[in-house]
This record gives sequence, C-alpha cells and structure tokens, in this order.
Amino acid sequence: MSAKVIAISSRLPGAGKTHVAAALAAWFRREGRHVAPLHLSKPDGDPYQCPEGGTVSRAAALLAEACGLPAEPIYEAGWSALPTLQARHDLIVAELAAGESAPAGAADLELTVRMQDGSIHLGELPPLPLFQPGLTPSCPGDVAALPLWSLVSAPRSGIISLPHLANFGDFQLLRGAEWLTSGAPGRFELIFVPASLEPDKDLEWIQEAGLDTWIAGQLASGARLISTGWAYPGAEQIETGALADNWIVSRILGRRVPPPLPPEDTLDRLGHWLSEAPGVASFVHQSV
Repeated sequence: MSAKVIAISSRLPGAGKTHVAAALAAWFRREGRHVAPLHLSKPDGDPYQCPEGGTVSRAAALLAEACGLPAEPIYEAGWSALPTLQARHDLIVAELAAGESAPAGAADLELTVRMQDGSIHLGELPPLPLFQPGLTPSCPGDVAALPLWSLVSAPRSGIISLPHLANFGDFQLLRGAEWLTSGAPGRFELIFVPASLEPDKDLEWIQEAGLDTWIAGQLASGARLISTGWAYPGAEQIETGALADNWIVSRILGRRVPPPLPPEDTLDRLGHWLSEAPGVASFVHQSV
C-alpha cells in the first residue's frame, strides 16, 4: 500500500506552513509512523550540509529533524521524488510553495494554512496560537552581512582542552576548531579558554604544558584570546554559555553561522501543539 501524503499549502508566504508541517511530522513520528518530508517551497536562507553529502534549505533540514531523519537532498527534489519516498516510508508530509496546490491525486489530505490576527488557521478549524519559540529566528542585520561560514574560509581556531573543563557543550557551534593539549605549529586567529571546574589546577596544568608561553606567542602574532566563565590572564572574558548563541559566534568568527536546529524537546512540544489543538486530531486522522 502506497504511503499516505499530507500536503501543507498557503496562498501567501509566511503563513506558518513550515511550523505546521514540522508539527505534523513530530506528531506522527511520536505515534510510531515512519514519516518523511518533501519540501517544495523555495529553498531560502543558508544551506544546511547533509551528513551523506549535498545541501538542503533550513526548512527541509528542520522537517527532516522533526521526522527523526538525517537531511537528504531527496527531501527537496520535487514531486518526482514522491514514489521513492513512499516506498521507504508510510507517511509523507509535503510543504508546498506559496500559491500552489498538490497535483490531482497526489495528496490524501491538503491543509491550507493562513496567518490572521496573530494566529495560524488550518482551513476552517479553530485558530492556533503561534508556537513559541519561533523555529526560524530572524538574522540580525550585521550578521546577515557576513560571509557564510565554511570550513575552508573559517578563521583557524583553537580550544584549550582543560583537564577540568566545565562547559564542553558551549563549543558545539565552533566546528573545525582544534582541541589543544599542547602548543600547535602555525598561527591561530582565535584561541578559546573554556570555563574550569578547578581554575587553579588548570592554570597550573597550562603552565606545566607550556601552553602559557605558546598562548603568549600567539597573542604576539595577532591572535585573539577569549575565555568563557573565568578570568584567564590577558583574555577577553565572555559569559559561560554565550558561545551557544550562533549570532555571538558569528560575530566572533566574522562568518555567518546558521542557527542550530531546534532540540528534541522543542520538536516534541511542537507535535503536541498541533495534535492537542481543538478538532485537529480527529480531522487529520479521518484522512491518514
């Protein structure tokens, strides 16, 4: 039996199609369905790298994440990809381009989305309050003007790998940075000293490893030294957790780092936001 297809359409862009499509994917995934996305809107914004190669738009990557799948270019390959996806999954959530409808017979259910009076409307169902936080954060103007981050163009960055490091998760957006336990050859543009659970012991370790001398040499060569959460001598200090903000990281790197995809708990809440809205579950389940 061919997989069911739910199409999400709107007359105008910005109506909330991606929110609704991602919510449907998260909802049916939670119910045990094998869901896949098909993103047919214009692939705006910064591209996201697929694990197995190629890129997709943020919206396609978000929909794949909501389905519990790694992003693949096939999810943005147009209606021609539908038979392949139907053979691999039992439900397809397709986000259509604004102003377009699904071809005749392609969708088992088409939900038309519109934004009105600060609420999302699905056909004639009761209005839905906007989901918070937003899934597509707006890029500040100064960051939008920066070139997109890439491994080739990113400034060479090093992170001191302290024995008592306190905030490993702060550095997830610094892709390609080198974790250092000793001085490395060549010139670095950025060096980060993480927060420490034992600052005195870690400072002693830095000195015993000769990293203090190496850091001083890098500073003399023009490197920028940044510490997070403790006052390492000679470093610019920023708060612990600040590097989890992609806009802050973008400004430091001088490269635009796209916002990370929402965490699992946000996507789970998104699924509940739609499935628990009055009338939605019974209406959708009649078709799929």
